[in-house]
Amino acid sequence: MLLILAHARDSAARALADRWGSEALLLTVDELHRARWSLSVDRGGRVRAELSLDTPVAVTGVVNRLGVLTDADLSRVRREDRAYAAAELTAFLLAWLDACPAPVLNPPNPRCLNGPAWYPEEWADAAAAVGLHVTPVHRTVRLGVPAPAAAPPGPHRVHVVGDVCVGEVHPLVGRQLRALAELAGTPLLTATVSGLGARAEVAELSAWPDLADPAVADALAVALGRAAGGGVAVAGESPGLVPEAPAGVGLGGLAGESRAAGPGGYPPTTTPRGGPGRGVAGPAGAAPGGPVDQPPTTASSGGPGRDVAGTAGAAPEPGDAADASSAAHGDSSGLKAVAG
Repeated sequence: MLLILAHARDSAARALADRWGSEALLLTVDELHRARWSLSVDRGGRVRAELSLDTPVAVTGVVNRLGVLTDADLSRVRREDRAYAAAELTAFLLAWLDACPAPVLNPPNPRCLNGPAWYPEEWADAAAAVGLHVTPVHRTVRLGVPAPAAAPPGPHRVHVVGDVCVGEVHPLVGRQLRALAELAGTPLLTATVSGLGARAEVAELSAWPDLADPAVADALAVALGRAAGGGVAVAGESPGLVPEAPAGVGLGGLAGESRAAGPGGYPPTTTPRGGPGRGVAGPAGAAPGGPVDQPPTTASSGGPGRDVAGTAGAAPEPGDAADASSAAHGDSSGLKAVAG
């Protein structure tokens, strides 16, 4: 069974599940309680991760579309307990995905459940380090409603899926994109490429390819099969460290502007931190990071399909404090962590 983990409004993940049919199981964050999750460590330090519905599920591969979980993902939990439950659930899923014996694309990272949560400048720096020509990153702060960013003339999307590129790209650029995916620890990668030449510029790099594209979906099925045989990076092979953007071109120098911190120590504009499709209206200058059905100003901090904007005034859900514990730790209807 191929397991697809996604946020509720991730339409690309649903399209992938529909394409794979009975061979796939799609679970959104709010549906994780449907399954019983087990994570155990024996006396020898060996970790065991299991999943079961009514009976154990033989997971042969995981398509991981989760980023950072927040209280917006846990509508079943009482509002005042959601932030705590989201933090606990994030920690559990990071451990479970890391221990899962099946291939996980993309593997988790301590900063994000789906690879490193890099800013556009960090992606650009890493891309330059592997020899790619990078479109300069610019940030603009405007008061009021942000204006949509103008797309450069003639760009097209290229996706890295395992060790292949989906989309028209020069062989040299394709090799460099695969090298970037390896550097970032994200076997799934997407970028906008300005043309078909060897000096084409790349932009809008992220770990969220469009799974609704049939060519990407088919390549992903092949990559998961190869990963099971050791051909693609799988969960458990990560050193457990956060990849840093390589030394080389300075982050500020890429954009020609300062990365002065905004509120909370972050840069003054937000950027996709966990994937597309979350319905979060981003400020001016936010880099597009969502699937094709999302506006270019969409920004996120946790993954595709997350409608964060609607949570601030959300009415409390029925339940009590036990709901948060059930979502994070589990009982007969929730997640269950087992230490043995």
